[in-house]
Amino acid sequence: MILDELLDMQLPAGCHMQAFADDVLLIVTADNNEELQSVSNTVLSEISNWGTKVKLNFGPAKTQVIAFTPKAKSVQLHMDGTDLAFVPEIKLLGIVIDEKLKFKRHLKYVLGKASRIYNKLCIYARPTWGTHPENSRTIYLHVIEPIITYAAGIWGQVAMQKSARKDLASLQRGFALKAIRAFRTVSTNAALALAQLIPLDLRILEVHQIEQTRLTNTTPFLPEDVTLERPTPARELLHPALRVGKPDLDHERTDDTQEIFTDGSKQDSGAVGLPLCLDPGGSQQPIITKKFKLHDSCTVFQAELFAILEACKWATQKYQNTVIYTDSQGNVGNEAADGAAKLATLLHKTPDYRSFPMSFVKHKLRMRSLDLWQARYTSSEQGQYTKSIFPTLTDIKHFRKHTDIHFHTTQILTNHGFHKTYLHRFHITPDDCCPCNTNTPQTVTHLLTDCPRFAAERMRHEALCVYHDIVPYSLPELLKKEEALASYTELASRIYSKLKAYNGT
Repeated sequence: MILDELLDMQLPAGCHMQAFADDVLLIVTADNNEELQSVSNTVLSEISNWGTKVKLNFGPAKTQVIAFTPKAKSVQLHMDGTDLAFVPEIKLLGIVIDEKLKFKRHLKYVLGKASRIYNKLCIYARPTWGTHPENSRTIYLHVIEPIITYAAGIWGQVAMQKSARKDLASLQRGFALKAIRAFRTVSTNAALALAQLIPLDLRILEVHQIEQTRLTNTTPFLPEDVTLERPTPARELLHPALRVGKPDLDHERTDDTQEIFTDGSKQDSGAVGLPLCLDPGGSQQPIITKKFKLHDSCTVFQAELFAILEACKWATQKYQNTVIYTDSQGNVGNEAADGAAKLATLLHKTPDYRSFPMSFVKHKLRMRSLDLWQARYTSSEQGQYTKSIFPTLTDIKHFRKHTDIHFHTTQILTNHGFHKTYLHRFHITPDDCCPCNTNTPQTVTHLLTDCPRFAAERMRHEALCVYHDIVPYSLPELLKKEEALASYTELASRIYSKLKAYNGT
């Protein structure tokens, strides 16, 4: 509260001051070094004098100065008779700001912070025991992602650099492996896909673009004349003491009562429209209808609110006793509004309202991120086995919707497990042959479909699939019947829970 007086101080041109709690930030720009030095020292002296007047001391030893141009470093600054030295970087509200505004140090800082959390998680999360994999995924989504993407609107462009993408993927890979309880040799491409974690660099760019939209009120997805819808500033809202309480809905209609019915509609094509239907009363008087069209980026909720606004305008201009029904049911006026709403979306006219909601931008950015992720997933040389089972990320999403991923199913989906073709690849076993004979490689497919050791488990699963007319080992087919998918995952669990003992490893 005391600092509020300081923030109201009249500053010279080129100066800007802001504060958070007791941390004060001063930014000074000038055309030349002489002016920069003079203005900066003048303002620093005024700040110090103000502090003395209100019995607050600003600590010169704690004051940091950073220059964003090489020439500015030659400026000599003083505060309370103490010289202020330039530093290569400062930390402001959790953001490491370097003198070149590259923000590489900030990325290193947040990655280190997240890595320390990952190291703690490793103590409690192992492939076969510890915290549930979904808990690991939750920790990543609600702790790690916010730490990394914090203030990405300022520094998020760094995520486009190849080195930054590599560092981000390295951190994210560890959490993805924990979220699916996979072997550490599983590729990043397969791990992120199975864990359904959008690559971190794409998430950072999402947040960056969202903040840019808030700053500019525009989005690359729409023409510049379609601007962002912003909440009404608090200073423009009616004072709470003057707001009317809940109205009495049980009103009695009089001869001069007018009833206005509103509705909103959004079609699959994206078209948005709304009507206002005035019911004058009496069977001989026709219902009066006004139709409005909104920009296709608008939501049905915006249409509903815009309808109420226009109804209020209509009522105050023409009528004194009016009741407005919004999307009500069981009334002739409502039926007329409902039908007119769909017709309003078909109007060929300039939109009466053309401000897009932030939800439109978030949806578009998320769809773009998913498209870019799918392109990476498809083109990557990693995770070929997983891609042969799930060609698209949507397939994996559908799979995870119907069943949990755990240690045993992960081995089948990645081809990294306790089967001997994998163990022999890493020189853990002398050969890759299944104990059932001396010639057949022990692959995932062999264990599921042929190995006699697991014939009984296999028979139960195949009988169930025959009953439901489903191919027993095709995941796209199994997803058609939840009971068959559950049988498949149970078969995998039975096989891999006994496999180490069967192989004698």
